[in-house]
Amino acid sequence: MSQATIDRAGDFEALLEALVPGAGRRGAFDAEAPLLPRSLGLEPRGLIARGGTGWVHRAWDPVLEREVAVKVARPDGGEAARLALLAEARQVARLRHPAVLPVHRVVVAEGLVCGEWPLAPERTLEGLMADAEVLGALGPARRVAPLREVARALALAHAAGRVHGDLHPANVALGPGDAVYVLDWSGPSRGTRTLSASPSHAAPECLHGEPPGPASDIWSLGALAWELLAGRPLRPRRRGEDLGAFVARWRDRAPPALRAGEALDPALVELVGACLALEPQGRPGAAAFAAALDAVLSGSSERARRGSLGLGRLQQARAHMVRYRDLGLRLQEERQVVVVLRGKVPPHAPSSAKQPLWDAEDRVQELESERARLWLEATQEATLARGLLPDDAESTDLLAELWATRLEDQAGRGQEREVALARAQLLTLDPGRRGAPFLAPATLSLKGPSGLRPALFRLRRGGRRLLEEPVGGEARAPLPWRELTLPPGRYLVRAALPDGGDARLPLLLEAGAHLQARLDPRSAAEVGAGFVHMPAGPFRLGGDPEEPTAFHACRPTLPELFVQQDPVTVAAWRAFLESLPAEEAAVHVPGQSGLGDAWWPAWTRGEDGAWLPGPGWLLDAPVVGITLASAHAYAAWASGRLGCPLRLPTEEEWEKAARGTDGRTYPWGDEVDAAFACTRHSRPGRATGPAPVGSFPVDRSPWGCRDLAGNVREWTSSRTTSGEAVVRGGSWREGTGALRCTRRQGQDPGLRDLATGFRLVREAPLPLPSS
Repeated sequence: MSQATIDRAGDFEALLEALVPGAGRRGAFDAEAPLLPRSLGLEPRGLIARGGTGWVHRAWDPVLEREVAVKVARPDGGEAARLALLAEARQVARLRHPAVLPVHRVVVAEGLVCGEWPLAPERTLEGLMADAEVLGALGPARRVAPLREVARALALAHAAGRVHGDLHPANVALGPGDAVYVLDWSGPSRGTRTLSASPSHAAPECLHGEPPGPASDIWSLGALAWELLAGRPLRPRRRGEDLGAFVARWRDRAPPALRAGEALDPALVELVGACLALEPQGRPGAAAFAAALDAVLSGSSERARRGSLGLGRLQQARAHMVRYRDLGLRLQEERQVVVVLRGKVPPHAPSSAKQPLWDAEDRVQELESERARLWLEATQEATLARGLLPDDAESTDLLAELWATRLEDQAGRGQEREVALARAQLLTLDPGRRGAPFLAPATLSLKGPSGLRPALFRLRRGGRRLLEEPVGGEARAPLPWRELTLPPGRYLVRAALPDGGDARLPLLLEAGAHLQARLDPRSAAEVGAGFVHMPAGPFRLGGDPEEPTAFHACRPTLPELFVQQDPVTVAAWRAFLESLPAEEAAVHVPGQSGLGDAWWPAWTRGEDGAWLPGPGWLLDAPVVGITLASAHAYAAWASGRLGCPLRLPTEEEWEKAARGTDGRTYPWGDEVDAAFACTRHSRPGRATGPAPVGSFPVDRSPWGCRDLAGNVREWTSSRTTSGEAVVRGGSWREGTGALRCTRRQGQDPGLRDLATGFRLVREAPLPLPSS
């Protein structure tokens, strides 16, 4: 709301009532109020309040023999008033807390939307503050004691992503037996930029037009505490002052400080001052406020109450954690269902065919949200229990267990930042037992040919990729290496072979673990020109939370493999075509698919019979526009020339070739930049085809394979459950989102696509020449 709007408003109270739904005073009867619908089965007993969204009636329920409050949405308020009442009812229904009056029902009666609540007590904090004699007879502790339940209700709302938005003395009712109720949850939802709260208790940022948030609720809570302790309004209004001047005077003004003394505990003064900080980030949370207020007000009986409450919090935290783990098992199953269904349903399928997939995806999202909520609530409950039971080790142990579970889950999904946060929390809570493994170094033993001197490199982040940092000492000695003590992390073993070959072995060393590995190098002659050696062993497959098509995380073991360093090039394909009879070669000419079985060749044949690539086709760029069958035909032809069987890789083999063994997101590490691989943003101007192989040096896997992330997608020998061929990798005409090594796509095997190429692998070393 602009300053001009405020200044033109005129009467303070009239504008306040228009701005704040439900802010009308009790007894402010309205001649235009509709009668209570008879179909509700209630006996009307008078109008007790009115506001921006509707009227509140007092009524008698003859069946249950109780008085109730019925809020009726204003007909002239249109859809906005009806939706506001529904939103309030839904919010209250979700906030199951003793300080929140539950909604009995919401119905449409005689065309009016009506919500029924228990009748709130008439006594409020506003009435208590107005009675100076009663307030003066109460000590500071008794004055602010009701705010504990207010704070707990706010903490529950904030944990659920909601705010009250209009906390002031008239919205806190006082019932018998120290019961406290927070009223009028019809305040604005987070995100509105309209002043819609009581200006006398609105946070400074709200007076500036910012949307209400949890921190603004805390400011209002602090204002209530200040007024209860000081016995006077925090923001008094001057005689004749209009609303605009009032807001302008207080929006940037720090409230006066309470003074600690014999009557006021310094800790209580400090707590109230923190709540009234001008900057939202300086204020405590609602749960922290309640815990701090408990600490201030505690005595012998209070300690007993806190102990009982702490045990209850602890029990609730454990229940949440058990549920969290159970949902984790269900989530694994549902994610696998999604992967299977995605393989069965092609992108062009109608909505009816995709509905089972959509339902499965929705279940995954719901389970993930529920698990996140359960873990957060368990952590909050355990934190509160720890505050209530400071001398009890069980709450600290439970918190450590929660963070250890979080660490395990996030490590399995490749969430490095989350892992670092969980590790730090765990080391703070339990450095001796659960934290010890994360402080322990890793141990490496490496066997191999006797006398071989490999070099060990630690892979550290630099320039948004993993850079090789040499490790000295024992890591420079001849093999075998026995129990080298090293910091946990990613490493690469490299060995220069006598015949010019280069052996590579990427390793992941985990804290407190002893890795026993073996380096079995192959000579340059055995590997062969244009190939890299990928030793047998396990690797991290899938487990990428940011890629919905990724495999579920697992650690399969693959046998030894020899992988082409680069995709098959245009020059190699031309040699293949020219070795074939003309009619057979015409079947394998690169081109572009059209509708149905139609396609257009992109190459022509010269007068001398030679095959000529089309304009823009570079001889050293990957060949594209070929079908899966043509790729298999090339593999058979190349096998004959090499004298050793060649084939397309499976998608698991492709992923290991791209990621190494440590589960990195891209061949070069876990971060991406358009300049790292060939994408549509990697070259100036508008690209019309792939770049020459190796043009992007960063796009190189731990084994030495190039262009696995970008340049061209690659055919594999794997199939989806619907029969499509699996292609892996990104291409020259896609964005950086396609570069993730875990990304899986299904493609028609007969499709000729100008962004899809391939590379080959073989299972056996080349035979050494006989001496």
